[in-house]
Amino acid sequence: MILDPEAERLASDIAKKTGQPVADVLKAALTAHALATGVLPSSTTGSEGRFNAMLAIAKRAAQRPVFDGRSPDEIIGCNALGLPG
Repeated sequence: MILDPEAERLASDIAKKTGQPVADVLKAALTAHALATGVLPSSTTGSEGRFNAMLAIAKRAAQRPVFDGRSPDEIIGCNALGLPG
């Protein structure tokens, strides 16, 4: 339970937008802040930590809605041969 109504609203909004549980949203935000401020030990910021951070970003990106379902070729206007037109 979060005692600050604004923090609770933000966490809830992010959770709804991303489809993640509020606890995961809060953990990701706190982890990012802890890494940025040097609170977490350096062992978590090594190559494994960076890999996990990139994996988390990729998972969040994959959960975002698709705004334009066309293929890249359709968006830029290429024909079946990959040529403009």
